[in-house]
Formats: sequence, structure tokens, C-alpha cells
Amino acid sequence: MPKVWTEKVFDDPEIYILRIDDDRIKYFEAVWEISEGISYNAYLVKLGSANVLIDGWKRNYTEEFIETLSSLIDPKKITHIVVNHTEPDHSGTLPETLKVIGHDAEILASNFGKRLLEGFYGIKNVSVVSDGEEKEIGGRTFKFVMAPWLHWPDTMVTYLDGILFGCDVGGGYSLPSTLDDSSEEVVKEYLPYVTKYIVTVIGHYKNYILEGAEKLSALDIKAILPGHG
Repeated sequence: MPKVWTEKVFDDPEIYILRIDDDRIKYFEAVWEISEGISYNAYLVKLGSANVLIDGWKRNYTEEFIETLSSLIDPKKITHIVVNHTEPDHSGTLPETLKVIGHDAEILASNFGKRLLEGFYGIKNVSVVSDGEEKEIGGRTFKFVMAPWLHWPDTMVTYLDGILFGCDVGGGYSLPSTLDDSSEEVVKEYLPYVTKYIVTVIGHYKNYILEGAEKLSALDIKAILPGHG
């Protein structure tokens, strides 16, 4: 049974991580050998009048995802879902999640993401957000920044009060033994897997890495919450 992590990572705004450690996977995207495994990270933001789910897990772990989400909140209380990246290891749990939510929670994605969600799952009720768009949800301002080709054309990141929900931007392979990198020992052990991840997953799009980094440098980022690692 893969290890599942749930923990409050910030108090204000109130943010929880939902992480599962995939120690069964042998190849990432059926190409890159990753005997070290990989985690899938989703996030729940509780804002009183609104509850925002950000990203999801691989479809193989749908049952575990629904159970984990339900341990943190009644899914019917989720009002918004942000899909930063539609690759199935982050969106695979979305169809079943929508079923247990049971109402039309607003789904937010990039224009390309909307097209892919319809193509993958037949999901049509998606609100498109544009580059740099700000949207007030539950009294907080969410900002959406397009980061195409890091590493799919649909990729975007979500910014909230100094926190960047990066999905595949800022991720890494392996199953870290902790949820944060505040320890230098953790960084020393984890950094090679981040490097490997960047080289294999995004390396082909190196020019977009530089463009994306320049764009994100305009944000006051205090923490990055990635989709892996």
C-alpha cells in the first residue's frame, strides 16, 4: 500500500497537502527510469466561504485520493477546482472527484487545459483563466500565470499570498522523507532528483525554463508547493 500524507502546511491561508508515494512505478511517462519512485501532490485551500482543490493524483490511486480528500473535508463543500496541468498523473482523479462533489464546482484551467480536459474526460464546464488574471475566491486573490511548455502547452501555475502552486514547475523525483526542504540535509539528499527531473522532463524545453523563471521572478514567492516531491 503506497504511503499517503495529509498535513496542514500553512495556517493563513489554511492549506493542506494530499500526497501519495508511488513506489510501484518503474518508468516516468514510460520513458525515464525512476527506481526512486515519485509522489503526486494535490492541495486543499480552506477559505471559509470557499474551498479550493488544486490538482489531483494519478487515476490508479483514485480510491485513495477520494478517501484522503474526504478525511479533510466533505467533498460536497468544494467550490472550486484548479487544474494547473492536465497530464493524467495530476488530473486522473478528476472525473471521480467531480462525481463525489455532486455539484458544479467551478473548474479553472488555461485555454489549452480546457481543450485537453474535454478531450481526455469529456469535461466541458471549465472556466478559462488568462495569463496574469486575478480572481477573488473566498476573500483571497488567486493569480494565474501561464507557463507553457513547462512541460506541456497547457501548463500554468497558481499564486496565492506568496505561495506558488507549481504542479510540474518546481517538482522532483523520489519519495522525500519529509514534506519540506527546510533542512540542508534534506536538500542535499533531494537535489540530485530535482536535477534529474528537470533534465528528463523539461530539459528539451530549456528556453522555456528561462522564460518561465523570468516571468515568475516578478512574483514575491515565499514557498513553492509542487506537484511532485
